[in-house]
This record gives sequence, C-alpha cells and structure tokens, in this order.
Amino acid sequence: IRISYEPKSVSDDEVEEMLGSLREQNAIIEPVERPAEDGDIVTILLEGKLIDGDREQELIKERSVPILAKQEPDDDWPFPGFSALLLKKSAGAEAELDYVYPEDFKQESLRGKKATFHYKVENVKSRVLPELNDDFATSLSEFASLDELRSNVRLSLEKQAEESYNQQYDQLVIDKLIEDAEFKYAPQMLENEIHHAMHDMEDRLQQQGVDLEIYMKSRKLDQNGLKEEIRP
Repeated sequence: IRISYEPKSVSDDEVEEMLGSLREQNAIIEPVERPAEDGDIVTILLEGKLIDGDREQELIKERSVPILAKQEPDDDWPFPGFSALLLKKSAGAEAELDYVYPEDFKQESLRGKKATFHYKVENVKSRVLPELNDDFATSLSEFASLDELRSNVRLSLEKQAEESYNQQYDQLVIDKLIEDAEFKYAPQMLENEIHHAMHDMEDRLQQQGVDLEIYMKSRKLDQNGLKEEIRP
C-alpha cells in the first residue's frame, strides 16, 4: 500500500489565532453602567416556550444566562442572531420576542417550530483584552518574551497537527487494506461465535433471574436467527 504522506504545516494565521484565544481567555471582566457594546457580556434572565396553536411547551426554564453580545450573527443560542439583540440594552431592559426556527436548523426537534422568549437584562460587563506584548507572555507562564510565547504556541500547534494527521493517515491505510483484502474463515468459527454469544447472553439473563428459553420465545428468536449481539 502506497499513500502519499503530506502533513500540512502550521500557518502564521493559526498561530495568531491561538494567541488571540489566549487573550480572550485572560480578558479582564468588570461591571459597567452603560448600554451593552459589541464584545460585552450581558447576563439576562431568560425563559422560552414552544408554541403549537394554543398549546405551550417549556423550552428554556427561567434562569440567568451570560451572553456574549456581538454584532456579527453566528451560531448563537437560543437562536442565530440573538446576541445582537442585546446590543445597546442596559440593566433592567426587558423584551418579549417570537422566533420560528428554520427547516434546516441544526437541532432537528426544533425545525419549523415557533418559540416565544422573554428576557430581562440583569447586568452588563465589559471585556478588556490584554495587550499582546512581553508583559502578557510573562503573565501566562515562564515565558520571558512574546517571541518565546509565539514559538511555544507554534510548536504546540505543530505537534497537534502532526498527531491529527498521523491518525487520519493510519486510518486511510487501514481502510485501503480492508478494501483490498479477502477474509476467509472456517464455518466452525461462526458456530463458535454463536455459541459464545448465546453463552454470554444466558449468563446475563441468569444474573437478572430470567430463563433463557422464555426470553427467546418472548423475543421470537432462535439460535440460527442470531445476526448480532443480543442485549437483554
């Protein structure tokens, strides 16, 4: 089997993206007395219900939820674009709104369903990202400079990328091996597997105080009809 081994290198953008994530994780969060701005954390008291004609079904039990307010819509919760509705809202503001989930919504059980939500803003907190400099690198660990931190991040990403690629590569080889292989076995091996399966099932049933013959009759199965492992 010959499959080209072509691992991808880590790009500068990926390194900077990871550094950005580190800044996000170490953001300074503090309460503010102003309307929410892009990037603020808005804590709301939220509840939601599904509406089906005159019937209502609880979707979200009333509880406090922190939401990252942002202008750009993405995979928001409880529905796409919700966080943008919190922009320019101050503590004490509340609203009720309806939403119909699209037919291609990722959660199948909500596709095409109508929901109503009520929320009240409890507080607004700002998120101040630390400057990407030597002081930031030192605050994270034993790194003496930003360059040292950046080098460490690159090495970590390269190791992760290599491990991930090797797993994918190994699977390609195995898939190809199986595709080209022909498996042969003696009929007795199949009989042995059936015997072991039946024996294991009988042991499990005995532990539960169930008779095997009664169980088999209730399931309308017989030994010759077993095609997969039977779980009581």
